[in-house]
Amino acid sequence: MSAAQQIGFRSSGPLHERRRDNLPHRHLSFLMQQSHRPLCQIWAEALLGASARRTDAVIEPDVLFEEDPSPEAVAANLLKTGESADAISVISADHPLVGQVIDELRVKGVPVIAYVSDVSAASRTGFVGTDDWKAGRTAAWFISQTSRRPGKVFALIGSNRYQFQDISDASFRSYPGKNWLQRIALSARRAELVRVAKPSERGSSWAMW
Repeated sequence: MSAAQQIGFRSSGPLHERRRDNLPHRHLSFLMQQSHRPLCQIWAEALLGASARRTDAVIEPDVLFEEDPSPEAVAANLLKTGESADAISVISADHPLVGQVIDELRVKGVPVIAYVSDVSAASRTGFVGTDDWKAGRTAAWFISQTSRRPGKVFALIGSNRYQFQDISDASFRSYPGKNWLQRIALSARRAELVRVAKPSERGSSWAMW
C-alpha cells in the first residue's frame, strides 16, 4: 500500500480502507480525573494521538473525565465502561470498592490498568507511571543539595488515598541523613492547609506532590 501511495496510485484509498478493515479493532477506555485540570487535558490529547498512530491495530479510544473522583463514583464508572470496553485505564485513589470492581471486571475478561497512581487490587493488569519511591527520594536529595542553610521542610500532598502521593511522601520524609521536621497536609477539595508554619520561621523548603 505504501508503494501505491508513493507512485500516486489513485486507488490507494480503498486499499487503505481494506487494510484497516483487516486489522484487529480494540475499544480502549481511559478514565481520567476532572476535566478542568490542564494536565489531564494534556494526557487525554496524548492518548488520543498515540491511539491514532497505531499501525498494527485500529484503536477506538474513549476518554472519560471523572468530575467526581470519589471511590463510589469511580467504581460505578468502571462498571459502566466495562460493558463496552476491551480494556480500561484508570486514575483512581486506592480504595477497596475500586479494587472490588477491578476484580469483577477481570473475571468478565476486561483488564484494568492503573495509570499515574497505582492501586492495590490484585487483579489489576498492570501499572503505567513513575517509581514513586524514587520520586520522593529524588525530591529530598534535590532539596538537600540546594538548601543553603538549615531549615524546616514541608511536604504538601493532596490525598493519602493516592498511592503515588502517599509513597512519594513517605520516601521523601524517610530520606537518610535528613531530619524532616514537619509535614503539611493539603486538602484536595478545599485547598486549605491543615497545619501551617509559624510566620516567624524562615529558611523553609517546600515539596508538593
